[in-house]
Amino acid sequence: MIGGIAAGMLAAKKRRSTPGWVLLALLLTPLAILILLALPSLPDPGAEVRARSAASTVKNCPQCGTSNDARAATCRICGYALQDDAAVNNP
Repeated sequence: MIGGIAAGMLAAKKRRSTPGWVLLALLLTPLAILILLALPSLPDPGAEVRARSAASTVKNCPQCGTSNDARAATCRICGYALQDDAAVNNP
């Protein structure tokens, strides 16, 4: 409906057939909506990258739960000595 009104106003401004353009916009809008409903959603290409980068840049303190920089040796709040993941996996 809004698209039809906008098309009519634009058509009038350009001295075109206002009823014709309103009708055309009203007929094509439902068709476009049906096509959009039929199309599958595209995957978010940045979601995996964001999750991977967030996991690699943050280290949570096991004592107080504060998020710290992944390179931090101690927690910035409580001073707990944070361990490297490599040190935990390879004793």
